[in-house]
Amino acid sequence: MAELRLFEFTDEIVNRLRAEKCIPVDFYNKDGQVLIGKIDNASQERIEKLFHFMHLGIYYRDEDSEKLGIKTRKKDYDTDFTDTVPVNQPKVSSAINDVRLEGLTDTRLLADMHVEEMNARTSELFEQLKNSTLKSALTKASRQMMDSIFKDFNSQPDAMVGLVNVLELMKGRISAHDVAKTIKRVVTAMALKTRGMRMFQNYNSEQEVKNSTSDLMMSALFCDVGYFKMEVPVSKTLSTNQMNYMKNHPILSYLMIIHDLSLGSRVKYNVLTHHRPYNTDNNANNYPSSKSLFDQLNNLHDKFSRDPERRPILDDIEKQMELFKRDDLYKEDANILAVSSEFASLTSDTEWRKAFSSRRAVQMIINNSYYTYPMRIVREFLDYVSLSLCNNEKIMRPGDYIIVSNTTASRKVFFELCRIDTIGRYQSRPYIVRIGSVDMEQQSDPKLRLEGLKISSLRKDPRKAHYDLSNDDSKNIIYTIDPDYDKQLYHEIAAL
Repeated sequence: MAELRLFEFTDEIVNRLRAEKCIPVDFYNKDGQVLIGKIDNASQERIEKLFHFMHLGIYYRDEDSEKLGIKTRKKDYDTDFTDTVPVNQPKVSSAINDVRLEGLTDTRLLADMHVEEMNARTSELFEQLKNSTLKSALTKASRQMMDSIFKDFNSQPDAMVGLVNVLELMKGRISAHDVAKTIKRVVTAMALKTRGMRMFQNYNSEQEVKNSTSDLMMSALFCDVGYFKMEVPVSKTLSTNQMNYMKNHPILSYLMIIHDLSLGSRVKYNVLTHHRPYNTDNNANNYPSSKSLFDQLNNLHDKFSRDPERRPILDDIEKQMELFKRDDLYKEDANILAVSSEFASLTSDTEWRKAFSSRRAVQMIINNSYYTYPMRIVREFLDYVSLSLCNNEKIMRPGDYIIVSNTTASRKVFFELCRIDTIGRYQSRPYIVRIGSVDMEQQSDPKLRLEGLKISSLRKDPRKAHYDLSNDDSKNIIYTIDPDYDKQLYHEIAAL
């Protein structure tokens, strides 16, 4: 049999097959068996069936390249890719069609010297914090480092569209776990803050961008230092008691930097609230709780009020209490720190597991998002930095199954199983078809989360309604079903 090539489902090819309503050649699996035969006048259902198999690997005969309008291509940035794929030996490029997706570039925005400096300075800072109190000289040096890295990042022509290549630069580097996680959090937060401000143009000057981003980067540096004073559990899952114990680390982090007057109140507030992205504690994984945090601030206020020499510290506590009482509609810095922390943690090795790939980490963040993040930060994370953190590899692709939450005008929420028809650079805004409504498996201990869908609860939509999420804010992606990690569920849905 003729050699087989892996078929690449680009958005252009998917749209063309739908428009022409034909399957122009025979398509095969990796073993050379015909999956879908050639059909000149194919039904929409038959074409969609072809797309169901795309992530399992679909192949075509080399001699059919011309009929498919495919030219042999070799990419200078992907030397491991082999255009010709012999039967039983499939070789897949991870992102062959995504590198120049909709204006994104493969420009690497960070240099080795940036990570080298962050590694050295953060290691020195953390060693000091573990053994003594924080000294302002190191804090000021850290601020200068952050400002320099931000300047180098932000001044590049591709700052908005290039690769945030921190994982690549950290790979193989000998760093303590807390240092590695902090560097990833700082860089992710910097990129998300900078791109978000520029996208929404909610700033008055370049100096405002610099100051706001610098404060956030310093917050990202210090927000987890409270762990140094704790006995951190080393297990894959935490009990409720362990989870409650770990929820104390934001207040401990604050106490470790409270005496440093070179750190502004905004930085310290971010440290206190970096796991409080929601404005409410109801049906949310916020911690510490509002009451707990405010009670601890009150206790600190009483303690330091007895000592006149502690007036500067007392002033900061009063400022924290004032900031905490504000009813901000959206706490941008807390949201950025929370999602950046989760990405940094998932892509780092721990004592109980190896690091997840960047793409899998983003999928896990989506699947953990419903009770953890406001939808706005999930959209911004997916649209502005997720691809850049993943070497421009799409997180979700045409043919993927997702769950979206649908909020009605009366604020009632429904969950809908959908299939992605087309998706591009803005990963939160695909064009989807609704398969039907479903119930979700939910868990509340030790934290609220969605465990997946109840396939038996599916109520099919006979209309198979289509939606463009770029024009529909009532629907948000809250769960992804990846064929590599959810094989059984994926096949059950594909067989419907």
